[in-house]
Amino acid sequence: MKYCIVLTLVFVTSFLTGQDIAVQATFEVDYIDLGVIERGDVRDTVFTFTNTGTQDLVIEIASGCECTELDWTRGAIKPGEQGKIDVHFDSSKKEYSEVIEVDVNFENTNPITEGPYFRILEYTYTFKED
Repeated sequence: MKYCIVLTLVFVTSFLTGQDIAVQATFEVDYIDLGVIERGDVRDTVFTFTNTGTQDLVIEIASGCECTELDWTRGAIKPGEQGKIDVHFDSSKKEYSEVIEVDVNFENTNPITEGPYFRILEYTYTFKED
């Protein structure tokens, strides 16, 4: 019985690793620490990714909180090409340190779940103590 389970696992692993992944965005980092800031500080950062799949990727929308303005690569990002999400953070309306999520929704379908393909990125900051 154990032998059959091991063979099955080896077969499935071999099958999956031999397959090209159709939809895949590989981010250089998915978490950025903006460091210590004072209220009212503005910071800019970038999330960069590579299309490591076999299909073109298209970002439908990227969203964050009211303190975050986002801009992203428009149009098709071909396999092997890079895209980016520019983040402009304004701390003037914030009262405390926190982690902010950036939701990236692609027009592509996740072939595993057959639902939308998306990624969740995060950045954080810490308010300077007086």
